[in-house]
Amino acid sequence: MRWFKHNTTTRSDEKIARIFDHLGAEGYGVFWCILEEIARNLEGNQPTFLQLSAKNWGKTCGLSAGKFGKVARLLGEIEIFSVVFYQNEIRIDAPNLLKHRDEWSARKARSRDRLPSSSGETTARKEQNRTKENKEEENRTKENKETMPPGFDLFWETYPRKIDKSAAMKKYAARLKEGADPEEILTAVKKYLTTTKDPAFIRHPKTFLNDDWRQWLTVVAKKEEPMDPREAKAIAEGMDPDILAYHREYGW
Repeated sequence: MRWFKHNTTTRSDEKIARIFDHLGAEGYGVFWCILEEIARNLEGNQPTFLQLSAKNWGKTCGLSAGKFGKVARLLGEIEIFSVVFYQNEIRIDAPNLLKHRDEWSARKARSRDRLPSSSGETTARKEQNRTKENKEEENRTKENKETMPPGFDLFWETYPRKIDKSAAMKKYAARLKEGADPEEILTAVKKYLTTTKDPAFIRHPKTFLNDDWRQWLTVVAKKEEPMDPREAKAIAEGMDPDILAYHREYGW
């Protein structure tokens, strides 16, 4: 897509207003960066999503991978985009983008859809292949869940750096065979996470599960500081947990 229409009243939209409320102008800028990147990679009437690693998304928007992940999760909660987190990638869909494309792109799309692609594959065929790939991914996820070691699902949900799940699962199973208890591992995770708040310095999960993982059981949790009054007010008003987590990490 060469360009798309930008409504001058965009900032008056309810969902856009929520971006400003929670993320300020930075969040608004990330919103447009995402739209531009999806549009730049969009051809014809193909699905309006783009799937990249958190690192590449962050590079596109001028953010760290960790911070982009937080912002993307919030944009998904606000429902401005459809956001799906996979093992190492983030898929973002902007379903309304085709309605705002320019006339040149629309005519080009109509023309392209009448002809096979250079490989002889029609747009419909490409969509069928994507659907098949998504189904296969769902089946792999289901299969992994069925063979998951006891307690690993809670470990994975708790551990913030979700990288190389299959390798982490193997390490987790090895620790259980050595006699480790799932609750013990979870306690070690929670104590370890008190030692650093910077996502860039958190170990990969498979590294955390090395033979020395028990060292974190002896860590003394840091004394909690008084709660920020703004955080207390947000909790009392029922702020969304993901939005609350964003403010805890990046400030109010």
